[in-house]
Amino acid sequence: MRLIGLTDKGRLLGLDIGAKRCGLAWTDRMQMIPSVVGTYSQQGLKAKLLEHVAEEPPPGIAGFVLGWPLQADGSPSTSMHEVVAFDAWLKKTFPAIPIHHQDEFGSSQEAMQWMVESGIPRGKRAQKGAVDSTAAAVILQRYLQQHG
Repeated sequence: MRLIGLTDKGRLLGLDIGAKRCGLAWTDRMQMIPSVVGTYSQQGLKAKLLEHVAEEPPPGIAGFVLGWPLQADGSPSTSMHEVVAFDAWLKKTFPAIPIHHQDEFGSSQEAMQWMVESGIPRGKRAQKGAVDSTAAAVILQRYLQQHG
């Protein structure tokens, strides 16, 4: 079904890169609403990205929104080296897909608040990876609000 006045722009994929776990979220094809996809190891995330890019119908993946780990004062956080390495992998692996950086400061705390406000039970919020994947959606939502 085609909605009048809405254009299929392709999905944006939001990434929250961590040392142990990486969160993945994506937008709808009109780039309006972010949704949680899941949480993966870095290797698992790389495999999932290869799968998503290969399977996404035209116009395909419109871009990656990579959480950029900055401190409150704007300086790089201690996890910046891992994110820069992942950024380099994205550029090498998907040279035709744009990569956008989005300040991720406080995204995990905001993700936890989203989960509480959504009524997600404490047990589910405490599961490994629940905050990581939701933080990826927060990063994507911030990007959409600033650039949408």
